Amino acid sequence: MPAKAPKRAIVGEKVGMTQIWDESQRSVAVTVVRVSPVRVVQVKTPGADGYAALQVTYGARRPSTVNKPLGGHYAKAKVDPGRALVELRVEDASSYEVGQELGVDIITPATRSTSRRRARDAASPVPWNGTTSRAKAPATATTSTTGHRAR
Repeated sequence: MPAKAPKRAIVGEKVGMTQIWDESQRSVAVTVVRVSPVRVVQVKTPGADGYAALQVTYGARRPSTVNKPLGGHYAKAKVDPGRALVELRVEDASSYEVGQELGVDIITPATRSTSRRRARDAASPVPWNGTTSRAKAPATATTSTTGHRAR
């Protein structure tokens, strides 16, 4: 069963981590997120697209750096090009319109968020399998943790 779409969503850039202290004087790790206003480029409705979502852009980009198909998409919406297009699934997209600017004011300060990062942004460390890769090592160097020399 697919996850339920949120009522509201925002797009932000992770700045870093810090800590705050709660009422019981315990340290709580928090993520610092920079949120700039987003502009609605397209509203997707269940009738036309099969699901409810908003396609938004954020930041600024020179129009000359955008390819023609994407430039046409922005021009049709009469929205300045942004750094990226992001699609946000929402329960009801009928209250949004193309060109509308959404800021952080749609989220209350006490709202706890769940982060969904793009796969390319997620850190993916390679697990250590017990050997050491030494591609540029000299021929006499050890090439694995077992001590065998390269031939």
